[in-house]
Amino acid sequence: MDKTDGNLTFRSYSEEGFLADLASCAYVVCGGSHNLMSEALHYGKPVLSFPVAGAFEQTLNALYLERLGYGRMADMRRLTPNLLPDFEKDLDARRGRIAGGNFCGNEAVNGLVDAFLAEGRLPGRS
Repeated sequence: MDKTDGNLTFRSYSEEGFLADLASCAYVVCGGSHNLMSEALHYGKPVLSFPVAGAFEQTLNALYLERLGYGRMADMRRLTPNLLPDFEKDLDARRGRIAGGNFCGNEAVNGLVDAFLAEGRLPGRS
């Protein structure tokens, strides 16, 4: 059952609902995990990432996200009132860079894995 508190909406678990929200949002604010970042990029959404301090993989994910121009890495210990407005100023440019990327989705990845398992190599490679 959904519950609203000010400008926040808390939703019950629903995979379909989550994907609908992700598809319709302007951008994603999340930790530094690879899964949600990948899903957001697949839907063309810029990402503001707050990696867990000391979690190397999350920091690396957020660093590459920023370097590729798909989003921005942020730090909970250095929050400023301008963080969101500054991030939102560059949404169109970030969306453009994401649109130029190749975020193939599960079907293409699963196809490559199947081909590798069947042939012992990736298609087009010897």
